[in-house]
Amino acid sequence: MLRRLVASRVLYRGESLPVVQAGDGRLCASFRSGHPGPLLMFTPQMAAAKRLDWLLMTSRAKGTVNSFEEKGVLNTPPSEESWDLRHSVSRLI
Repeated sequence: MLRRLVASRVLYRGESLPVVQAGDGRLCASFRSGHPGPLLMFTPQMAAAKRLDWLLMTSRAKGTVNSFEEKGVLNTPPSEESWDLRHSVSRLI
């Protein structure tokens, strides 16, 4: 969209490219400096939500590993059926 604006101003209106670039630079700078409100307002909450999500996921993962250890699933060797399935899939690929 910005390329079309620059092309129309330079090619059709006859403005010089440095003048157009300076005007666009000022426009981008004003957007950056004038609109940080939402970013500053929601950034702490987003960081806290990420930390909470990370804590919940790690606790769920630990619970899953503990339940597998209680059932003895982690220490048992794979059955013949699962080996045959993996072998047949590897042959297909």
